[in-house]
Amino acid sequence: MKFVSDFSFTSAPHRPRADWHPGQVFGIGALGALCDPSIMSSLFQDSAGATPVTAQGQPVGLVRDQSGNGNHAAQATSTKRPYLARYPAGGLRNVAHGSAAVDNVAYWPATVLHNGMTSTKLASGLDTDGLPFVDIQWTGTPTGTLHQLCFAVANTRNAASVGQSWTASAIAKRTGGTLSGVYGLRVDTVEETAPATYVAAVSGNLASGEVDTISTSTRVIASGNQVRTAISLSVATGAPIDVTYRVKGLQLELGSTRTAYQHNMSQYDITEAGQRDVWALYNDAVDDALPVTVPDLGTDATIWCATEAGATITGAQTIGAGSLETLRGTRTVAFGAINRALTAAETARLTAYLNRKLAGY
Repeated sequence: MKFVSDFSFTSAPHRPRADWHPGQVFGIGALGALCDPSIMSSLFQDSAGATPVTAQGQPVGLVRDQSGNGNHAAQATSTKRPYLARYPAGGLRNVAHGSAAVDNVAYWPATVLHNGMTSTKLASGLDTDGLPFVDIQWTGTPTGTLHQLCFAVANTRNAASVGQSWTASAIAKRTGGTLSGVYGLRVDTVEETAPATYVAAVSGNLASGEVDTISTSTRVIASGNQVRTAISLSVATGAPIDVTYRVKGLQLELGSTRTAYQHNMSQYDITEAGQRDVWALYNDAVDDALPVTVPDLGTDATIWCATEAGATITGAQTIGAGSLETLRGTRTVAFGAINRALTAAETARLTAYLNRKLAGY
């Protein structure tokens, strides 16, 4: 089943609905650059500007300057380009990447053999409660006590710190077959040392009945530096099994409780019902770069940006002619630079504008 839906409150990039825009600070003779990822028409997948960006998850090789100076940000190397991404204005919590992409076999494989059991994805779609679901059948004669590979767990790996609490959860119910040889389905939170060394795990409560049951597990990181989740079918060994479960709402998040579900289609596409979308350039923090070449902006220049860390305006900067990086965080929502100090009124307006961008306006 093809599953395509939009769970967001707003579904397309747009300019904040306000009279003031930072382009207004670039008067006659003002030098600098202005990048705005929410203006879709300014984004291109290649540095030559031949292929427009049309959706989240596409690479960004060129961002056209909105200052009027023609100082476009570009990346000629395809592997170093950021991606257009969206995330909820209330913040990104669910790092189980692809958990909502239930029709995508890269996240939810069609079949997987593990410990003598085969998981087969029978159907996927949108349940009556609005959550994306998968129906999975497990068959075979178990040679081990768990089947843990019905979801691509590598997509849930996330950096973690000692002392942090991480919670994994999902909703499941049995929709077919029997519990003969089957204890139930659960969600585990797994602590690791990067890149993939197991440290310990906490098992969630078992879902075995024919009504929706939330399985939740919380792990306090003891010594590792990474966390992931796994959907585990718990069974007895040696006896044939045949059981089907509906699974939905898989989430992995920082904290000790399950919060409102965020629809994670990929690391570039995360939305939440009732939350506005924030559009950003996603930086992999490895080698992504999107520099803009600027003229000499002098010794009293101003730089501003909006990222996942908030809005920042920094004055009295010395910026010589050359390359200036526009990616200022993991998710850059706005960036600008100008060859002068801003007035108090301009600073107030720019601050309000950046905060509105971070709120999805």
